[in-house]
Amino acid sequence: MTRGFRIAGLLTATLLACVAPVLPEVPGKAAETIKERVTQYFAAVQSDDIAKAKEFVLQKARASFFPQSDSKLINLRVAEVHLESGGVSAVVKLFCQVMIPMAMQPVDVPQVQRWKLESGIWYFDPSDPPPSDASIMKKYYYEKLKSRKAKDPSQWNVRFDKEVQNFGIAVKGSTVTLRFPFVNQTARELRLEKVILHQLMRDLTSSRVISAGKRGEVVIALDTAPLYRDFDQDIFVQFEPIQEMVKLKIHGRVFTAKDLEMFNPAGNGTGKGK
Repeated sequence: MTRGFRIAGLLTATLLACVAPVLPEVPGKAAETIKERVTQYFAAVQSDDIAKAKEFVLQKARASFFPQSDSKLINLRVAEVHLESGGVSAVVKLFCQVMIPMAMQPVDVPQVQRWKLESGIWYFDPSDPPPSDASIMKKYYYEKLKSRKAKDPSQWNVRFDKEVQNFGIAVKGSTVTLRFPFVNQTARELRLEKVILHQLMRDLTSSRVISAGKRGEVVIALDTAPLYRDFDQDIFVQFEPIQEMVKLKIHGRVFTAKDLEMFNPAGNGTGKGK
């Protein structure tokens, strides 16, 4: 199937991926090497050097693949690198910063691709794209939601102490840290694959592998600098190999320090300060 690189118009997401280049490189070194090849690939595409760009494409896919540059692309950064298939295949998530004329400002567009190791070198395989976040969400969350709701919480695979947290009132510009403890109620080891977050949040979770019957914790940091007044946001936690997502909710209110000197938001703004 022919796939060109285009991030315009409908903001179609492609995902870029790569991980370690030659075994037995350690994952850290591998990721850096992959990031370098991803950057070189995009540089060739944006320079309209199609012959050079195809050098980064898996041999079997080159004949039907025609990358195209995008005049709206400003910058890109590799966000995540995930090895798969025993270390011979990798998925990389990156963000392409593009200028949207209607918004008159740059927007980060998530990209995803699969790269494969061949003869010790990593190549982009446009014929084998990873599943999109939308398809994963449908399979892992929405298709299992009815079944989960029908069960007693003691029968859930993963049970969070609280699925909704209210951080109360925060001072604008501060960082709010929220913790969501949970229990792995299955008889197998679970891996916390990823947390789908609001762009103002950071995933600070440290332990990603949770043994059967043991407790884990999702830790989220929220930057309140761009926020004002009410904040309400869902986040989704993906667990493998059970192929399941759990929805968590964060809400609260954000005010400036001056606001808090003048009135008490918890009292509906009617109480004067000193």
